[in-house]
Amino acid sequence: MTDSDRSLTDSLTEFFKEYNNLYVIVLFGYGLVVFPWLRAEGFYDLGLVIAVVLLVGLVFALRANVERARERLGGNDEEFERRGF
Repeated sequence: MTDSDRSLTDSLTEFFKEYNNLYVIVLFGYGLVVFPWLRAEGFYDLGLVIAVVLLVGLVFALRANVERARERLGGNDEEFERRGF
């Protein structure tokens, strides 16, 4: 992975550390309201593209959750393993 890719992934991870709850709301709203509306209006392909982008964001959100859990545990590896990370 190049340095620019690593800095992009790190910045996305930091973004999701701060705005993870908002992202979950956007994800549910898209799945429950926007995607069915786009499908009904005939924009199924656009809906799929947006869904794929949101799912890629979900990977970064999960990574941010793991990093945030590590920070909260403060280097306690035993507790980290016990919680299943």
